[in-house]
Amino acid sequence: MKDYAKVLNEYWSGHKDEESFSSIVNESEFWFQEASDLMNLWLSYDVDNLDSLINMDYKDFKQSDDSKISKIRELLFQIVSFCDSHAYNGDIYNPSRKILAKAMVRQNNWVENLLKCRRGDDIKNASSVKNAVQYLLNPLKNLTMLSVNHRKKFSRNVLQKNLDESTFCNEVIEFCQNALPRIYLKNEQNRTLLYCKLIYGIENEWLTSSVKGLIARDSGDWQKNHVGEFFSCVGWDEVSSFNEIKDDLRVLIEENGSFPYYNISGNETNYCGTVVDFSESKEDFNNRKEEWKEKISGTWYDSFEDYGKKGNPKIILLFKNFEKLEKRLSIDQFRFYNKQPSVKNMVAFTNILASKREQDKDMHNMMEILKQKKNVILQGAPGTGKTYKTAELALKILGEDVDGFETRSELMKLYRQRIDEGRIAFVTFHQSMDYESFVEGLKAVPVKDDNGKVVGGVSYEPRPGIFKTICDVARGNKDPYILIIDEINRGNISRIFGELITLLEPDKREGEMNEVKAKLTYSQLDFTVPSNLYIIGTMNTTDRSVGSIDYAIRRRFAFKTLVADRTVVESDNDDTVRGLALPLFDSVKKFLDKHKVDMNIDDLMVGHSYFLAKDIPELNMKWEYEILPLLQEYYKDGIIKAEPASSTIQGFIESVN
Repeated sequence: MKDYAKVLNEYWSGHKDEESFSSIVNESEFWFQEASDLMNLWLSYDVDNLDSLINMDYKDFKQSDDSKISKIRELLFQIVSFCDSHAYNGDIYNPSRKILAKAMVRQNNWVENLLKCRRGDDIKNASSVKNAVQYLLNPLKNLTMLSVNHRKKFSRNVLQKNLDESTFCNEVIEFCQNALPRIYLKNEQNRTLLYCKLIYGIENEWLTSSVKGLIARDSGDWQKNHVGEFFSCVGWDEVSSFNEIKDDLRVLIEENGSFPYYNISGNETNYCGTVVDFSESKEDFNNRKEEWKEKISGTWYDSFEDYGKKGNPKIILLFKNFEKLEKRLSIDQFRFYNKQPSVKNMVAFTNILASKREQDKDMHNMMEILKQKKNVILQGAPGTGKTYKTAELALKILGEDVDGFETRSELMKLYRQRIDEGRIAFVTFHQSMDYESFVEGLKAVPVKDDNGKVVGGVSYEPRPGIFKTICDVARGNKDPYILIIDEINRGNISRIFGELITLLEPDKREGEMNEVKAKLTYSQLDFTVPSNLYIIGTMNTTDRSVGSIDYAIRRRFAFKTLVADRTVVESDNDDTVRGLALPLFDSVKKFLDKHKVDMNIDDLMVGHSYFLAKDIPELNMKWEYEILPLLQEYYKDGIIKAEPASSTIQGFIESVN
């Protein structure tokens, strides 16, 4: 289990001097004092027509010229501007931009539930609003984590229990107090705000969701009626495991602005839509319909029930851009949250893989090469997946069934487990690596008498290196053993292997027709390489700090080049990131193809992993601190003859195209 306390502590140590944290620590007043004063004012406000305001249509409330309603409206809108970053006219009502959270609660829901709070109602069905009210009234005992979905995930992933709202805030406060050193704040009321900002600083560690979008099987003709409409609505009667996934779908919209919907016909996708909002009940639909209605130019139904075939839809989707697909995906490329989609059941999907047929064929070929040659090197530019493919190949050689894994982390976890068990050995070559550290060296030991007493002086005894150790273990067993050599081209092969290089060849292994034995330098023992040891090397082909790989090793290894895969950038990013990541990927490739010095080099393209991000800010970070420096390094090393013209993604794309 991940040590989240350690993660939080390390994050604080690395970021405590940043303005966003130091300003809270050094603030003498309660950070949200103005918002707290407004909330207290509202809860004691004299309202003589409260019931009628609660029952009033929001549109009428928003446009009313009545002076009493106008004063209430201004007060409520100002409160909301402190609670939610998406509040109506937030910049006007809250110029300080001190905001509790990105709650993504609609303005009409804020207004309705704040009115109910004033009446004394228990707004348990509006948890984000309720959590905001409780925090502003008592910040010492409550949190700015307003979303119940976020609370569920933090409870499950970090606290290792199901959410209990009655104890959650106390549990989080206690967790942070135990995880962090004692932090002195000028105003103690700002402590829980600081804790929440730290928690969201490591949100990638706990706020995770496997759901990527929705998919349904339907060969009808309704889809074509929505093509070309900028906004459109579609209802669906059944959604598999909807109660389990709806919060994750909402988070996708909150964080990315949308999620994709795919339609399947004949086991292939034929239509795709971008879902920017959805409604799950009649009440929810009534809260959203005025906003939706203004956007839709095509067919519109004013009733929630009219969108379902049986008058009771499970979900209504608001699409922005619904299109027919030219490039189709096979249903086999999708990983489903629960079961496969049917004409009745819409389901969530967790991943879209590259074509399984292509994946299987490629992996099968690599396995056959490795089984025959015994030694293979996976080469390619940074970010092309060499490390992951090495782990996958090694596990398959060991006989592990890894095809059912939905995430890379699952496969890598098994890979590390096999390393711990000794089935896989791992070493990284470097320029100071030698025979003594890889095959066999000498270890100084103190001289002892017959009784084991140290009598002075030292003697030198042979000590096995990682290569001899894995060979000895493999030799005494029959399923196979793997040696991974990372950055194999950075080592001096002749100095590392010595005369043992010949023993790597398949026909010269132990028990084979042309078995060759060699005497080890220090122990003078006869040594062979067992046939059940497979060696997988990795090589960064853009690293020009080392020369070309030794011909002796090149002749004894098979080579597989991994290239940057555009389809991974397309499938593993959400719609928002994809819209910028794909043009960036294409522009980098175009730039390298145009400016590379040696036209025979075909493996310079930056790997696809550099173009994968959870959001646009992360993609910008990858561009600024990973991709751009790599391109600049190419230029300095003389690999390309031009330097990137701009330091921004958009500027670079425009300069190339």
